[in-house]
Amino acid sequence: MILPESNQQTEIYNRHEHLNDEICPTPAISSFYKDQSRLFSVAGKKTEGQGHKVFKINLNLGDQLHWKCTNTSNYRGKLEHWDNWIGQYYHDHQITDILLLGEQREYHQIAIQKARNENIQVIVTDSATCVPTGLPLSTTGCLLSPFFRNPRRNYGVSRSMPHSRYEKSVSGFFFNQAYWDVLYHFAAILGWIFFPGYDNFRRHNPVQDYLGILVRLIRRRWVEPKASSFVEWISASDIRYFVYPLQLQHDYSIQAYSPYDGNDQPMEDILRSFAHSSPKDVHLVVKIHPLDPNPFKWKRMVLSGARRFHIADRVHFLDGGNLQKLLYSAQGMITINSTTGIATLQEGIATKILGSAIYDIEGLVSKQSLDEFWNDPTHPDIPLRDAFIKALTDTVQLKGTYYQQPGLDNAVEEAAHRLLNNKINQPY
Repeated sequence: MILPESNQQTEIYNRHEHLNDEICPTPAISSFYKDQSRLFSVAGKKTEGQGHKVFKINLNLGDQLHWKCTNTSNYRGKLEHWDNWIGQYYHDHQITDILLLGEQREYHQIAIQKARNENIQVIVTDSATCVPTGLPLSTTGCLLSPFFRNPRRNYGVSRSMPHSRYEKSVSGFFFNQAYWDVLYHFAAILGWIFFPGYDNFRRHNPVQDYLGILVRLIRRRWVEPKASSFVEWISASDIRYFVYPLQLQHDYSIQAYSPYDGNDQPMEDILRSFAHSSPKDVHLVVKIHPLDPNPFKWKRMVLSGARRFHIADRVHFLDGGNLQKLLYSAQGMITINSTTGIATLQEGIATKILGSAIYDIEGLVSKQSLDEFWNDPTHPDIPLRDAFIKALTDTVQLKGTYYQQPGLDNAVEEAAHRLLNNKINQPY
């Protein structure tokens, strides 16, 4: 079954209904949340072609943008009635598996709990990927998956695979992604008359976010040269510095997997610790997320906080510039739980996380306090890092992208293979 193709989507395949009336071992899948790309639609057709029934539920008009398969239902009721409705839907259609884009939206949390109560397999992917070079596909959700927390398991999985797929990444295309994201949200907003009960999960009006991002893109021609010059200067200098890349304020990685509700409190904690405990010749570079619609707000917050703690001469706010180059010469990186953390580990850079992350493993990230981290940051254990990356990318990663060819075809092929052969959370 497939729910909305965009922000609230569920896709469900019934593994017991094969064209040849044979018992098929493939899980049935249901996906709830947005399919801004054609991934769910194409994968659904492919799965149907193997004899399985696929169902989809739309929660808003944006969810209908890509879906071309049959067995589609529209849920027009309120969120408070979703629990009973989805439970009955599972029963009526004999659903065996659900596939969701993101596990933390309210619709998805309810659907997941109902599914687990009925022994229905839950499979999760997410555009805010937790893997470094592709798309996640996991039965546990990615950020809190316990699968990789045991170092011995990582070593064992790594040794069982002759070749790592880490180098075979297929990148996406930003403007293609942005186009479908904008189209989805406008359809969801303008189509309220057809889905009067839909409860948008976003904390902010997406139109306001898009306008803010548009302003940033217009300003980029003026701010980017200055930011790039700063990165060139500090990375080539003898200055010791740490980097803190901001995550998006409404990111579920922060909302669901950290003790924070946004960027304000962690920034306060970092500045206070840096002021009280860091060596006086060490600097801190705070870099805003490239898609954050509120650069002026965060700049004021960072710089005013630095003045309050009397460290304004050692704290820098960066809007633009190459993050990878900036990190390459850094003493270490602090993050809540950004996927950038995996990239820094891959480069052997000391990493301190403030929330929960799939790479929160003893020997990979620093277990020091912030106060200790500024003075003598611990670096990742290289053999453990290599085993972790290999196990991660070879078991819960789809090689591809949601939006751009040939990455989309790659992702569809692998998703269908894993679903049809019950290879979720297993080596490809």
